[in-house]
Amino acid sequence: MDNHILQEAARTYNTPCYIFDLDAFISRIRRMEQILGKQVNIYYAMKANPFLTAAAARAAGGRSEEHTS
Repeated sequence: MDNHILQEAARTYNTPCYIFDLDAFISRIRRMEQILGKQVNIYYAMKANPFLTAAAARAAGGRSEEHTS
């Protein structure tokens, strides 16, 4: 994500705002899989991370969401 995107988001949505880098999210999941191996399941908490949309979940390649209260 470059500075132009961040500046445009600040102009459009004002600050503070949350900007989620989907490419970084996917990259970090892949890196964790390289380190931990495919036998480890990766979960992420939707309640703790409401910015993770269904699109982000699909982009994560079938990783599991956790929805407990």
